[in-house]
Amino acid sequence: MIRALNRAFVCGWTDITGVADYAGTSGTHAPSYPAVYTTNCAGHHNVQMFFLTPDGQVLHCLPGFWERGAFLEELKLACKLGDVLQSPKLSIVEKNRAFLDLQLGHALEHDHATRTRSALQGFDRFEVAGEGSDFLRAERGFLADRGWGPRLKSTDQVLHERMARRPFQRFESFDVAAYVDMGKKAFDSHFDGCDGDHAGQACSESLAAVAAGRVVPGSPGAGQATPARPTRTPGSGPAPAPSRGFGGAGGAPATPSLTLGR
Repeated sequence: MIRALNRAFVCGWTDITGVADYAGTSGTHAPSYPAVYTTNCAGHHNVQMFFLTPDGQVLHCLPGFWERGAFLEELKLACKLGDVLQSPKLSIVEKNRAFLDLQLGHALEHDHATRTRSALQGFDRFEVAGEGSDFLRAERGFLADRGWGPRLKSTDQVLHERMARRPFQRFESFDVAAYVDMGKKAFDSHFDGCDGDHAGQACSESLAAVAAGRVVPGSPGAGQATPARPTRTPGSGPAPAPSRGFGGAGGAPATPSLTLGR
C-alpha cells in the first residue's frame, strides 16, 4: 500500500485541532500512533484523507480510518479519476459524467466484507437516522440488519454518493463538514447513557422504532437521552448494511493530503 501511494502521490498531513469546527472531541490518535482495528470511516470527524491533483482539485476523500485492502481499492479509484481529469480527449462534461459513473460504480462493486466493515457504529446510527438523511434508503429493501431493519446504508456507500455530487471540486471550496457528517463528533461507549439493563432495553426499543420509521430522532418518542460523552478512540462494531444509490470519532484531528505526483 505504501509503495502504491508513493508511486502516484506526494503525501503530507495537516493538524486540524482547534482549527476545523467539524473536528471530533474523543481523544488523541496522532499520525505516529499504531493503527487500530476498527470499522471503515470510524473517526470521520477527525481524519479525512484527501486525494488531490497538484493544483488542488479533489479526486477523492476518505473519512476516518480504513482497512488497508479497502483503502488500496479506493486509492486505485483516485488514480483512475486522475487519469480522467488529465485526459485531453474528454470535455469537461464528459469528465464530470465519468467522475459520477466511477464513484457510483465503485460503490456497487464493493464486496460483502467491505460493506460489513463499513457499518455505522451504534451511536452513529441513531444520530443519522433522522428524516431526510442520505443514510436512509428510499425503499426498505429485503435484507435484515440485526434487528435494525434494512433502512440504513453503510458508510462506504454514502461516501461514494456524496463524492459523486462533487466532481473535481477545488479543495478550498470542498464542504468538509457536510461531507464527513456521519454521526457523532465523540465516541460514545455508553450509547447515550443507555448503559443499564432497563435503559439499554429502552434504547434498543427506541432505535428499533427509528429503523422501522415510526419515530424521528429527537422527537418525544425517540428516546434520545443525554448528550454524547467523549470516552475513548473508536472501537469496532461491524454489522452489515449493504446498499447503493444516489440518494439522499475518534483520533487526533488530522487531514492527510495525498497529491498526485505526476
